[in-house]
Amino acid sequence: MDDDEAALAEYLEAVRAMPRLRPIDEPDVLAAARVGEGEAAQTAMDRAVEGYQYVTALLALHLAPAWINPLDAIAEACLVLMRLVQDPNVPRPVAALTPALVKRYAELNDLGSLDGIARYRHCWDGTEEGWMLVRSTEDELPAIVNGVTRTLLLIGGDMHRDVVQKMLDHGIRVVDRLPWL
Repeated sequence: MDDDEAALAEYLEAVRAMPRLRPIDEPDVLAAARVGEGEAAQTAMDRAVEGYQYVTALLALHLAPAWINPLDAIAEACLVLMRLVQDPNVPRPVAALTPALVKRYAELNDLGSLDGIARYRHCWDGTEEGWMLVRSTEDELPAIVNGVTRTLLLIGGDMHRDVVQKMLDHGIRVVDRLPWL
């Protein structure tokens, strides 16, 4: 088992152990997650996302294009899930998840046909809120993080440097630490 397979197995084991969001609890948790931005709303959002995370991961593994790394596919699926949980027009996010994932992966397939840096334009062009750079050591490039979804974008080598530069060119916020810590 290589490192990616081991990481995937470890992740799936961890989310499988998370308590599921029971249908009877779903309306109250979603209502709390959708009212404001306080600690109670964030706790409810976390509960909703965690409650759906295992099924989200399984759907991601089955629906994502073959060229997407499985952990990246799951990360994208979690972003889709968070948007569904936040959307007051979606009464049952888990029921809307499959069609939303099919749509998102189709969009990624279209982006997959783009060359290089264009795949990551959502980090600086405003189509996704919350992208920022988090400074690391002096010798390292900053991390690319979405502060809204609490997602870290992992890109290797020269592509990471190019995306960071493009974000800096577009005035994307640079912080010293993660805002939620």
